[in-house]
Amino acid sequence: MTSFNPLAGVNPSDPFGIRTDFGDVKTASSVTPSHPTQMLTIPPPPDSPPRAPSSPPHPWVVELSDESLKNVKIATIRLLTCAIRKYREEVCYGCIVNHPSQMQHECIWETPEFYFATHYDEIVKILWTPRFIPAVRLFLCATSSLWESRNELTTPVNIILTELLPSANIEQAMNDIFLPLMSEDGDASVKYAHLGMIEHYWSGRHML
Repeated sequence: MTSFNPLAGVNPSDPFGIRTDFGDVKTASSVTPSHPTQMLTIPPPPDSPPRAPSSPPHPWVVELSDESLKNVKIATIRLLTCAIRKYREEVCYGCIVNHPSQMQHECIWETPEFYFATHYDEIVKILWTPRFIPAVRLFLCATSSLWESRNELTTPVNIILTELLPSANIEQAMNDIFLPLMSEDGDASVKYAHLGMIEHYWSGRHML
């Protein structure tokens, strides 16, 4: 009777059957690429990002002339005067209760110092209605040129308001700018008529 040998045919040096005779195996370090390696050179970052080319000016944007800037100041100050008067009436006790005595109406008293700076937000909220800039534009169109009236007017108007902000006596400061500008034209009756028109438009009494 032949005995069974479980290790028959098994390599004594590799009892688990794991092959190690794969021949010459080349490692990654020993493989020579078919093409020479090329080094990628990355340029250093620039000191500052390149600036985008400036876009050409909008065809409707033109530089305001001195005459147009003067008229923008005139219209802005006129409407600011109306806004300050309207705000003083809104907070006046005599106007609120419709008191018959003028002594109870603070709105007709002398304007307190730094009134515009103190109540700037409330006054500008009254001034800057959807009709404010169109009213200034309307005056500019009537007194200067149609071409310049198409310009962006928010920036020059904001500059005028900012220049008036630190004034202790806002009424005096506005008069010091407004009256000399109006007197430069000699007969200013036409401009006063245009100012009355834009005031009515700004307040909503005219639907232009």
